[in-house]
Amino acid sequence: MSNSTRSLMLTGIGRLGYPQRTFLDRRSTRKKPPTGARTMAKRNIIILLVGPKGAGKTYLASRMEDEIGISFLRVEPIWLELMKEMRPGSSDFDIEGLSRVIEGVRERLSARSSVVLESTGTAPWFSEMHNALDAMGELILIKVSAPNEMCLDRIRQRDASQHIPVSDDRIEQINMLAERVQLPWSVEIQNTSETEVVEFLEFIRARVSKCASDQF
Repeated sequence: MSNSTRSLMLTGIGRLGYPQRTFLDRRSTRKKPPTGARTMAKRNIIILLVGPKGAGKTYLASRMEDEIGISFLRVEPIWLELMKEMRPGSSDFDIEGLSRVIEGVRERLSARSSVVLESTGTAPWFSEMHNALDAMGELILIKVSAPNEMCLDRIRQRDASQHIPVSDDRIEQINMLAERVQLPWSVEIQNTSETEVVEFLEFIRARVSKCASDQF
């Protein structure tokens, strides 16, 4: 496969372009990590899949858990559960939801050395989550893309009970913004075929193995 047609692209460019929102800083329980904590945390591997709704992030994360053994933290059920307790859209809702996601990552890392989670990268608290994850271990950023029509078809076919309900118009708005997110990606995948998925999983397996070996 030529470089011009590769769907799996290794990159090292991009930077966060989000306004700082210190949701976690408003929680009185948050403390600055002690000296040396970040070095120790680097033994953990956190993989963040970022891309439009319907791009197949959940599918990739499930395959990573089943075939590589990386713990998959399903984020949307956390927010769905919170929606039963609090009114969405408020800053308190965002603060509590983000806190629960970060705590979920910590719990997974207490049992395993690697965890994967997903995001569209469009939420106002995304920058805060990115920074928190980066402080907890080796953060691997993955860009997941797919054609718009394929994304919409996948959304229509998936289990709606496991995802936050969003109108079609809002999905298009979110996906347009998600495609514009620029971060220092470790890899980008056009998630449109099994061949691309297999190649992606091989990359992840090798990257996780390298991270683990570099610790010794």
